Amino acid sequence: MLQDEPEAAGVIAQRLVQDGVDVRTNAAVQRVVKTSNGVWLSFGDDTRVEVSAVLVCVVRRPHVEGLGLVEASVEHGRGGIQVNKHLRASRANIYAAGDCADGYRFTYYAGYQDFMAVRKALLPFNKKSVLERVPWATFTDPEVAHVGLTEEQARCRHGDQVAAETWPMTKTDRWITEGDWDS
Repeated sequence: MLQDEPEAAGVIAQRLVQDGVDVRTNAAVQRVVKTSNGVWLSFGDDTRVEVSAVLVCVVRRPHVEGLGLVEASVEHGRGGIQVNKHLRASRANIYAAGDCADGYRFTYYAGYQDFMAVRKALLPFNKKSVLERVPWATFTDPEVAHVGLTEEQARCRHGDQVAAETWPMTKTDRWITEGDWDS
């Protein structure tokens, strides 16, 4: 599932193409060869492309092996330690926060969760510590940002009861102030 709306990703891809970038998503790179002029990439479909730079996008995954989670009966998976809305793991006396917990991987959100996990452990108030509406930005040109669920995520959770609306960027104060009319 995408982190950003497909329309937003399309705008960014279009801008990259306008800037001369050869965008290939989900491309199977078979070989990378560094030359004196740049880099050659060989793809799974037998095409070769010479490039001056390569941008590789990867996903961070939590490293929780070797922590004794299985022995402690703590539920976890590829996304990290599974926690409830109070950051408790499947064992009530174990909390997980930040990048080791299943969920968003943002520095400021991790800091918030760290604070809340310590607070919960010492002062077990009932305030939620896992937020569903976390704002984030993808720092591109133009920037992409949103708060909460994407439309696809909302439809998966709530079915056909979701109403989605698209608001043109040219109507936003930031767009008008920046004067970015080329996008």
